[in-house]
Amino acid sequence: MRPTFTPASLEDCALAPTPVHDILRRMRWEFGDDRVAFGGFEINGGAATIDWLLQHTLEGTRYDLSPLLHSSALADALPALARGVNPDRMFNFELVEPLAVVPSLAAALAGLAPTNGGTSRVPAGTARDVATDLLDALLGDRLWRATVLASRAAWSDWFACDVWDHSWVLVDVAGRVVWLLCLSSPPPPRFA
Repeated sequence: MRPTFTPASLEDCALAPTPVHDILRRMRWEFGDDRVAFGGFEINGGAATIDWLLQHTLEGTRYDLSPLLHSSALADALPALARGVNPDRMFNFELVEPLAVVPSLAAALAGLAPTNGGTSRVPAGTARDVATDLLDALLGDRLWRATVLASRAAWSDWFACDVWDHSWVLVDVAGRVVWLLCLSSPPPPRFA
């Protein structure tokens, strides 16, 4: 018999820590408002565990982000991202070590082309500092207890479907919050 879990509902968590707003403003200035998507969602109901993220199949247990990606909370907080979610697609997110988020986020930030009119990419040291500051502001000492999922797949039409597509989901069970950060490059020009 499959175990059942009390489902959790998600609500938009509009009150992200103030330093996070400053960091995101900086990221959006560097890469464009439409290439950085960020949202926080409070976990309401259910146990204070990540069981609602688990899907048990014949192949084993995997992480299923459908409760988040198909939620009204995501649609309210990030409409452009939610509108493009393909309900028939399997969402390919993998469990990563919490400390691996800083280098992967820094690499993604350093690799994205700037859209602020500049001609150079963000220096690696600056990208690392932004990534570190963001993780510290979101999780602080709770980083060690967070569950972190990452994806390089374009699971929404919002993404440009290229090598710069990145998503991170940080599940802070202690704080009962799920943070979603997505990066993509500007969409390529369309030719007639």
